[in-house]
Amino acid sequence: MDVVTGLIAPLLEICMERLVRWENLPEDSDNATVTFLNEDIDTVPERHAFVGNYRRYCSSVIETIVQKRPHDALPHILSRVDFTLNNLYDGVAPFTVENFTKTSTPLMRADTQFAVVEATLKGYGKWVAAHGKLPQQDEQQRRDLESALESWSLSLMQRNFEDPVIKQRIIKLVVDISSRALDKTPSFALKVLEHILMTHLPDHPEYPTYSESVRELHGLASHELRRLAMRYADYFSTFYDLLEPKIKEIAAANRMDDKLQTELTSVLLIIMQRASNVDPYLRETRLRAFLDPVRQAWQNEEFKNMSSSFGGFCNLLGLDRVGPYMQAKQAQEIEDWSTVPLESEGKQIQEEMTAKFQSLPLRGTKTMLAVSTEKLKKTDPAYELACNLWHDTIPVILPTLLQLVSHAHAFHNPANWANLPEEVRAVVGRILTDRFWQAGISVGSRDEFYARIASSRSTLEGFASSVRGKVRAVRETCYSMLFSMSRLREHFYGFAELPAPLSEALFKDSTHLSSHQFSVLLNISRCLIDDCPVRFRPQFLPPMLATLFTQIDKKVTAEWEVIEQRKAGLVEGDLTEEMKDESILRQLTYSAVIMVASLLDPQRGDPDEPEASDPGAAPPLSDSIRHFVLSSTPILEPVILFCTHALRMRDTRCCSIITRVIRSILQDFAPPLNSPTAVTIREFICSEVLTACITSVHEPYFVDMQKDLAQLIASIWLLYGSSSPTPRSIMLSLPGMTEQRVASTEAALIRSTSARQQRALVLDLLEGLRGVSISEQGKIFGTREDRRKARSAMQERYMTNEMDGQQNTKVNIDDGPDLSGVADMFG
Repeated sequence: MDVVTGLIAPLLEICMERLVRWENLPEDSDNATVTFLNEDIDTVPERHAFVGNYRRYCSSVIETIVQKRPHDALPHILSRVDFTLNNLYDGVAPFTVENFTKTSTPLMRADTQFAVVEATLKGYGKWVAAHGKLPQQDEQQRRDLESALESWSLSLMQRNFEDPVIKQRIIKLVVDISSRALDKTPSFALKVLEHILMTHLPDHPEYPTYSESVRELHGLASHELRRLAMRYADYFSTFYDLLEPKIKEIAAANRMDDKLQTELTSVLLIIMQRASNVDPYLRETRLRAFLDPVRQAWQNEEFKNMSSSFGGFCNLLGLDRVGPYMQAKQAQEIEDWSTVPLESEGKQIQEEMTAKFQSLPLRGTKTMLAVSTEKLKKTDPAYELACNLWHDTIPVILPTLLQLVSHAHAFHNPANWANLPEEVRAVVGRILTDRFWQAGISVGSRDEFYARIASSRSTLEGFASSVRGKVRAVRETCYSMLFSMSRLREHFYGFAELPAPLSEALFKDSTHLSSHQFSVLLNISRCLIDDCPVRFRPQFLPPMLATLFTQIDKKVTAEWEVIEQRKAGLVEGDLTEEMKDESILRQLTYSAVIMVASLLDPQRGDPDEPEASDPGAAPPLSDSIRHFVLSSTPILEPVILFCTHALRMRDTRCCSIITRVIRSILQDFAPPLNSPTAVTIREFICSEVLTACITSVHEPYFVDMQKDLAQLIASIWLLYGSSSPTPRSIMLSLPGMTEQRVASTEAALIRSTSARQQRALVLDLLEGLRGVSISEQGKIFGTREDRRKARSAMQERYMTNEMDGQQNTKVNIDDGPDLSGVADMFG
């Protein structure tokens, strides 16, 4: 349409100008947009949500314009971006390390321009994809556009910015351009590789914010190097003899940073393992050379001996000095540890812990394992190479690894601090308490929270953060290694003696972890369980699942009891902390409930088999994880016990899922099946599950759940009532219930033809027992829709949490190698 065509240019200009992170501008800014946002939107979380959506809309508009008219839009956009980058510091002071902030005006200007280019790349990618095999004229246009993009990217890499965050954005952007728009131009990828290798900034530890950004720059650079190496292994292998000495030179120059050294070495391993044009003997020789130091480190007798006991573990990390030091400081008497500066002894212990952790083979092994399997399919030649490479080393690593993760969990158990006086034990518990910032709950903004973390590093609070950071690093690095090993299939799952010690190491002391830490453990456990091949399930899953759900039940039930006691005023506590704890507990409960639903999903079969052609078809019983769980009593008992307790947890979303999960398995134990196991399960459901449902129906909190709970009650009564007197007995035992009413309801249930009718019969029978009727509760709490909206808004608002300097605490194990970032980025 002509009217739209006329609007394209001004619309593009508006979106390029407005793609700003408005939330990073100070609230007292005289910027008109900030004033408008502050006047128009009441709370910080709502403002953030609004400007986030606004930014996405601007990005979408740019993306669409580029997709429709790339030959007009792309050159114009790149020239506009160049103009802004040339004038970043107009009207403001030049860059200095002393005044560096992550929300400076030049940085925000640059961030806007990089976001514009990222949207442009998406639009250009869609244009190319839409054209398929391009006609000759379009093909020439594509070559012209790619040439323009390459020239612009090369000039971008030649710009010399001192700001570490701008350097980060440039590296990420040119790697994106290489892997998306210029993916058929390996020569450009080599120039990007050279640029990343040459990108370096001096560290200035005396300026913590700047120093942290420099470390982030090096971390991001090494991650982007891996991305490039995986994509262009064949091309880079032809330059291997030049790359290897250069990478080793850079690694040697950064010898204080063990993480960076490992990441750089892993790039060489990726190229050697994944390139298809390397002599097999040369490849094997070089790969073995990468792995030999790893193997030798895990065979070190002193390391193995110290890892074999809890005391040795503490000594291994320098943790044995923490208790006496905190006792000497009388830390239990100090209310605010961030007000106490560290003297030389505290700093020395801090440095010793860091040096000892870096001397362990954990980080290097984790990275090497991760890159060996990352983004590989089982059919890839590189995957088979990885299996051969690690086959003999995994059994060398596993025994000590399990001891390390076991001790890292045991450190959270007060029973293991027997050598410390009672008053100091509370101090250790306080040390291990993570600091959180949560949207809508924490006092102050996220930036203020990070500023407090950074400013407290040389205080007693920073010392405590260093201690928990080392324990967390061990714990989560071990998780990552276990995940990477599991991707090697039978080379991990094939050890018949592994499941029992693995489940003990992971779960023995797990209930002493915080809810957030337990969530991370649950995530890695889910991955290990989900990926277990069918042929190894009988030996691997029973000890893992039985122990895991026993501990999940114990942990989640206990935490909900604490929440309820606090609400009843039986336990004193800070309101903000209570809200944080409840928010995180809801996340953990939801993760556990979703895991149950996943295990009992009738569509899930063998993880090694390709997706079925008919998505709705159930897998054969021999492959079904649901069938395996339901036929294994040691697994099923703790799973059903957890489900029963979940019916009483005050989380409507989780409770609703559990009612559907339990209903889905009722038929599997219904008559005429009369095996001892089936009878036992039926009786448990008829008594415990039914009682939990009736109790929840009685409570006003579960008003929105009454129909779900009534349906579950009706289903149990209908399916099991003919073979068990228990449902009828329980109904008769309720206050004011008569034989006639129960018999009448039971008869009506048997005659009923719809679920809706069954629900109504049960709710009518229980009407006198319910605290408030559904209709009355509707009047009190507003309409169901109003309540749902309110709850959804609260969940959205309170489900964001960040911890000790980490921007995102949601751990995605599926990214394998990046799990360690969780450990490293906490304060």
